[in-house]
Amino acid sequence: MRKCCYVSRQSSRVLLMATLMIGVTCSATGAESFVIEEIVVTAQKRAESIQDVPIAMDAFGAEEIQSRQIVSIADLAAVSPSLSFGELAATAQISIRGVGFGFITGSGESSVAVHSDGVYISSPGALLFAQTDLGGLELLRGPQGTLWGRNVTGGVINFISPTPSDQLSGAIKLGRGNYQAQAISGHVNLPVSDAVRTRFSVDYMDRDDYIENSFPGGSDLGDVRRVSGRFAMDIDATDKLTLEVRVLAGEDEVGGPFHDPIDNAPLTTLQAIFLPFDFDPDPRQGAVNAAIGTESEMFLGSIRAEYALRENITLTSITGYIDFENTISFDVDNTTINAIFTDRRKNISETFSQEFNLSGNYNRGSWLLGAYYFREEKDVTIPVLNATPALLPIPGLGSFAGFDIDIKEDYETIAFFTDATFDLTEKMQMFGGLRYLDEERDGSYLRVDTIDDVVFLGGADGVRFTTCDEDYLLEDEKISGRLGIKYQWAETLMTYAQASTGYKSGGYATLASCGAAARYDPETLKAIEVGFKSYLVDGRLRLNGAAFFYDYADLQVEQVIGIAVLVANGDAEVKGLELSALYHITDGFQLEAGVTWLDAQYTDFFSIDTAGPTIVPGVPGQALQNLSGNPLPRSPEWKATIGVQYERIANNGSVLFARLDSLFSTSYQTREFDEPRDEQGSYQNVNLIASYTSPDSNWTLSLWGKNLTDEEVLLSTVDTSLFAGSGFQGIVGGTWNLPRTYGADIQYRF
Repeated sequence: MRKCCYVSRQSSRVLLMATLMIGVTCSATGAESFVIEEIVVTAQKRAESIQDVPIAMDAFGAEEIQSRQIVSIADLAAVSPSLSFGELAATAQISIRGVGFGFITGSGESSVAVHSDGVYISSPGALLFAQTDLGGLELLRGPQGTLWGRNVTGGVINFISPTPSDQLSGAIKLGRGNYQAQAISGHVNLPVSDAVRTRFSVDYMDRDDYIENSFPGGSDLGDVRRVSGRFAMDIDATDKLTLEVRVLAGEDEVGGPFHDPIDNAPLTTLQAIFLPFDFDPDPRQGAVNAAIGTESEMFLGSIRAEYALRENITLTSITGYIDFENTISFDVDNTTINAIFTDRRKNISETFSQEFNLSGNYNRGSWLLGAYYFREEKDVTIPVLNATPALLPIPGLGSFAGFDIDIKEDYETIAFFTDATFDLTEKMQMFGGLRYLDEERDGSYLRVDTIDDVVFLGGADGVRFTTCDEDYLLEDEKISGRLGIKYQWAETLMTYAQASTGYKSGGYATLASCGAAARYDPETLKAIEVGFKSYLVDGRLRLNGAAFFYDYADLQVEQVIGIAVLVANGDAEVKGLELSALYHITDGFQLEAGVTWLDAQYTDFFSIDTAGPTIVPGVPGQALQNLSGNPLPRSPEWKATIGVQYERIANNGSVLFARLDSLFSTSYQTREFDEPRDEQGSYQNVNLIASYTSPDSNWTLSLWGKNLTDEEVLLSTVDTSLFAGSGFQGIVGGTWNLPRTYGADIQYRF
């Protein structure tokens, strides 16, 4: 940390879309010149110190985001021990404290609510979109069913745009890295007048593939091309009214997803039964003959208006719009079989949201009243082709050639919420709130199968049968909330205890059978949490901790049953401990650490593993298993992070900076069956960045590396079995992390 006084200042009136505001108190004494900076967050929809918020959370400012090299949720998982990240079928699978599993079919939403400038991003595919040129980032752990409301059984992640400066300024950065990576980014602050300030930023990145495809003529995998831009405008319309406009737009092309086979046994058996084919279980190699790739486009815009009705009462409006579209092409069998199934899925999602809240303070506390409206129009089309129809004959008819699915949904929800804090005594506060929501999902489901060699039609090919044509309506009402107490023992020590609930919507599975089997229930989570936040060692050590217990009911789990994908509901319990520390050892040298212990397991859940071997000898197919006691996916018992940072300002004003971040995780399961095949063993990840800034602060040269130990980490697995009921062990494919990457950047500021 730099010497006093270093201030990264942002607008404190921005709510949910504001950047973190960081300040430090100057002192003449050496012991106090490097006390920990105060971080102001908006987790409770008002600006307050992170140490005063009775919520377990992480918060990062713009410079911290750069030094930790955070441009995605995957990067965030490397520095936050309570967050785990997976990626499957071009959708994000995010969990906080073991809660929050993504849907690979695009039919549902994450249990961790991701926002950009306070605007909810519903599509799981959009959560993979890179977030560059950030001004701040907040991660709230645990259910946030009162103030944030929608789909927050796991927690909330809020990406925050930078605030336009009132001075003409900017920067441009060029970068190169391994795998022929090249990047260019820049931003410029253009104040129009004292009352109108704007900021423009662009980002471009291109990286070659890192997965070698041994199939002759096949494309290698893992390449990325990304271009995006941000626009921000702040307007002081009057002395009481402010407007803030935020826009994020971009597109990317990815050479994936590729689900690498991780079990040789079923594929070796297939080789003996069918025609010769190749496969490669190496995480950095593959053998696939189908075209693979994902193309995504996103536009996100928001307008925030804030009007001061009185000195202590504010009316706020947040309007958001998102248009997201992606097309995913992948080879379901992930081999050179020509080919069991290929899939080219298209997801279109258009959302509109509107929030109004009225907030104020009084002599004994604060209060907030709000209303929220959200609407999404979604269209999911899934054409699946079976290129070797003889593998799946339909008795008496012919051979199954594929199917087409089209789901259209119009989803609406309206919610009303309130939250308040009341001073019971000078040191004790009570806080709580309620949220009522009413939601309706109106949709249609159409599935058409194609059959070749139809016997009763003289062997005709391409005969189509409508196997499902259904209109459905799902409705639900829910009340969630929180109630807690907070005690300020001293200026440097606060403790809290609270009970809270979270809720996640139900829905209709996109690859399921027709009718009731396709529908799944909402999930709910009841949580009890106690915690403390403290400063020690004359303000140089920040030590925070929390303990929690979750009663997790009707959690949603996707199940692959042959060529159908259903969503089942089960119950679970989660308990855990968290501890985080930041210690400024000297002026410029700091140590940061975090650790999470987690016990997350199913208490009532039954499922069939169609990728597993026959359970009952002599009985075809797989048996229903009682999975009670099995761990929840991506919930390692122990996960810890350590960050070491050093900054030195030379006499001539130049700055040397270095930071090393290391993550350690014990083993975890990637599916619910607790099989050795689905397990990722203990691993360690190391990231490093070092930079030199010129005396005039105009130039910065950086060297960086991610996953320097080149760990191969299994992020997610999927059952690609096509043999339900046959007694044949199916195929499991896995998604792996990026290999070691490194590079250099040079940046010029003006």
